Amino acid sequence: MKHWGVTRRARIAARNLSAFLLVSLCAGAVLATDKAKPEKKLEKVTPSIVIPLARLGYRGTPTAGLLQTRAAMVTVDFLDSDHILFTYAPRPLMSREEAPKERGARGDRIVHAEVVALPDGKLITEKDWRLHDREPYLWPLSDGSFLLRIGGTLNLLDKDLTLTKVMETGDPIRWVQADKGANLLVVEVEREQHTETQHEKLAHDALLFNAPAPAEDYETYGLRLPPGKDATKQIFHFHMTQPGALTGNDEWLLKPESGSNGKFEITALPLTKAGQKHVVLKVKSDCRPTSVMLRHDVAMVGACKTRGLVEYGITLDGKILWKQEVEEPKWPFYERAANGSRFAMQKVTRLDEDSPTSGEAEVFDVATGQRMFAVPLQPLYSSRSTVALAPDGLRVALLRDGALEIFDLPPVPIAPAVPMSPSKNAKAPAPSTEKPPAATEAPAALPKPADAR
Repeated sequence: MKHWGVTRRARIAARNLSAFLLVSLCAGAVLATDKAKPEKKLEKVTPSIVIPLARLGYRGTPTAGLLQTRAAMVTVDFLDSDHILFTYAPRPLMSREEAPKERGARGDRIVHAEVVALPDGKLITEKDWRLHDREPYLWPLSDGSFLLRIGGTLNLLDKDLTLTKVMETGDPIRWVQADKGANLLVVEVEREQHTETQHEKLAHDALLFNAPAPAEDYETYGLRLPPGKDATKQIFHFHMTQPGALTGNDEWLLKPESGSNGKFEITALPLTKAGQKHVVLKVKSDCRPTSVMLRHDVAMVGACKTRGLVEYGITLDGKILWKQEVEEPKWPFYERAANGSRFAMQKVTRLDEDSPTSGEAEVFDVATGQRMFAVPLQPLYSSRSTVALAPDGLRVALLRDGALEIFDLPPVPIAPAVPMSPSKNAKAPAPSTEKPPAATEAPAALPKPADAR
């Protein structure tokens, strides 16, 4: 996911690239449909539930310098509408253990997890995990379960905080996508291309900047995630040099393909024999467009323009639901309701070594792009994962002012799923000459498959 250098300038550039690749595509200020609509004024909102973080055992506020490292320090997620999973790093004394042998490990730490009941904040269960780095470690799935990354191993985490191993790579995992409702897990694994001597030198230099050594190659794996079950099928594999460029669901994979004069095509590749490869969006962009799934049949595509971004809400058969020019948000992080009705965005509004850090949380309607909720985040507890949506989209949880706050949202009609058929204005796609990726059983330890460029 990140191409790191060993100089300060390269490190800063790598951070900007990483932030852009992750989610530079998505919304900024206010999303709207193609027809310009006056923005609906948002009334001042008051949380319906407030639980002091001190009651949950969390004290202190990350400094601007610590936030600049983009370390994953705290998370908040819904298990269901009445239960929250809250995790944080308490910095306890750790017993001496053999250092992790896997490449990319950069120091152990303890992360504490708590399942909390609403509205009273009662502790249901808790657990400690020993992690080997400071990268993102937790991803919510659509059925109330989670993926927990410990080094190069992914585990399925149930509501009782019981772990089941899903995938073991033996190499650093640099990107994980586990979109709610998509039933697809995309994992990008860093493959080292240096000799052992070269790697030791680069690792030593990069450690001075608290960064992993440069890598030159990535392998991308896709696994089916049936609700409530482990990953059972390895459905595709790609060899890549640009991480974070794929998204999709368990039937379709969206991939940007470049043309001439800055023109790109967002192509849907079938993951089943019944589908046909087709173009869902043609767009001009100053950078390689990126996309993210908002629900099983709707994606958001971002294209770079001279003065910001253009965001498109599109169906997988090529219908544009909404479009908006926005300013590029700083360090955006996205969260989707499991039922596909809404998505939330957390972004940084101010981050400076000499000033307080702050951010903003917003909630948007997937079908229309309309913003329906916005509050400032002061202070900012982490660069990601401090805003969460309930599975039904009717509650948003966030961290601010030393508390876990829960806001009730108004009901919204859910647009029906759009069937995969060509739009009336689009030409029918030509039959694909490419064979869909074959489904094979996913082993516990991944081999290095043949190159499929």
